[in-house]
Amino acid sequence: MNKQAIDSVRVVLFDEKGRFLLVVEDDDPNAKLPGGKFEPGETPDQAVAREMEEEVPSGVSDLSFVSELLNHDGISRRFIYTGAVDSRRVVPGEGIDRLAFADLDDMPDTKHAAHILAAVEDVLAKK
Repeated sequence: MNKQAIDSVRVVLFDEKGRFLLVVEDDDPNAKLPGGKFEPGETPDQAVAREMEEEVPSGVSDLSFVSELLNHDGISRRFIYTGAVDSRRVVPGEGIDRLAFADLDDMPDTKHAAHILAAVEDVLAKK
């Protein structure tokens, strides 16, 4: 059976202290970068705008595309964006249980750690 590629966007948002933002969804206790899967017909820019409105509706600025990473399935891709987040103004959006800030030295224990690290390191390498 052929796997169908399900592309997604992920956003590495840095706060004023250089930490990156993680979200914990209501239905998944594993912290991850903000973002999600494309809806049919969406471009990466449309998907990132929708995901940010849903998950982190305030306090985000300066979003820009960084790169495209291949997922572990060898088929689907993650479109990586970066931007800034004001830790005093940011609030969790629809379906988000809580927000957390981390840096590479204090990553939470999450099944998404490899994807988070790859995206953050990719963004930092291109700054």
